[in-house]
Amino acid sequence: MKNHIDISTLRFLVLDDSKLICQLIEEIFKNLGASKIITALDGREGLAAVEAADGDGGIDVIFSDLEMPGMDGLEFFRHLAMRKFGGVIVIVSAQPERVIQAASDLVRAHGLEILGAVPKPISYMSIVEILGAPGSIKAQASN
Repeated sequence: MKNHIDISTLRFLVLDDSKLICQLIEEIFKNLGASKIITALDGREGLAAVEAADGDGGIDVIFSDLEMPGMDGLEFFRHLAMRKFGGVIVIVSAQPERVIQAASDLVRAHGLEILGAVPKPISYMSIVEILGAPGSIKAQASN
């Protein structure tokens, strides 16, 4: 990673209706040095986690699926925008690229910052690459 980011200082939220995906991403984060990781299985749990973390420094990075029962990723992003979420978002999805691009555009239209997308199936390198991408996370880490 050219632009080294000390992810041990960042707070992560992993949001996916699959416990297995949450556990996999959490393990990858831990292997990369992260220790502040919250997981949630749907948008409502995710919002509750964001609200709970607000009093403790907030969430810096959210990795979120698009398709979840109850509150899906798009509705979750809308709620984040209403709360003026200041972190960055990474979409995690098995959807076709055009759907992910449309979702990314919607996130930006809501005034949220998106770092990119990680396709399913998840790979260690896809997480490393997105976290090593210059830009948003580096800016968050310096706050």
